[in-house]
Amino acid sequence: MNILAFDTSLNKTYIAVLKDDTFVSKIYESDEKNYHSAYLIIGIKNILEENNLTLQDIDLFAVNHGPGSFTGIRAGVTVAKTLAKELNKNVIGINSLDILHKAYENLEPDIVLDARREQFYFKKGDKIELIPYCEVSNSITKNVIITDSSGLIRLSEYLKDDSAKIINYEDDNIDLSKALILLAKEKAQSVSNFSWNNLNPAYIQAPPIHKKVAKN
Repeated sequence: MNILAFDTSLNKTYIAVLKDDTFVSKIYESDEKNYHSAYLIIGIKNILEENNLTLQDIDLFAVNHGPGSFTGIRAGVTVAKTLAKELNKNVIGINSLDILHKAYENLEPDIVLDARREQFYFKKGDKIELIPYCEVSNSITKNVIITDSSGLIRLSEYLKDDSAKIINYEDDNIDLSKALILLAKEKAQSVSNFSWNNLNPAYIQAPPIHKKVAKN
């Protein structure tokens, strides 16, 4: 099975291919000209060419469908749905917290990401919840917490028990595309059909509304 996976919802754009059992990836960071998701299309083109693949050779598309950057979620999900629809291929959406948990599964962590608006994203069982900053101590059950840069700041303010080890994945330079592809492969083994029209953004909370300022 050939899998093309990409993630534009988190701190970088991660693109990876699993060709038979060979894994290769590319990572793009934001720069002074473009947000990292702007490199998604050229990144897909490059990784396919470098591995002697075409889009028609891909059996399964996988994408991080959130939560995370609203711009990144839209970019990733739109490209994934379009490719799957036009090529009549299967597509799988994997959420950000599952990807991070898979990437650090040997540590058996809690995943706590800053959702802004005085809230964290936190996963309980199979459900991602929004919990207020002030209630995070009541939710943590593990000795290791994986978070992001802004989450690290908020946790230092609101976490009452400082015995847990907190890891900022953004400083860890970990390739999250490998976790995404592994989860997609596992999921594909249990379900045979993932239609493009079943793929939806996992915003969890509504995108911010930008009001236009009336001109005098």
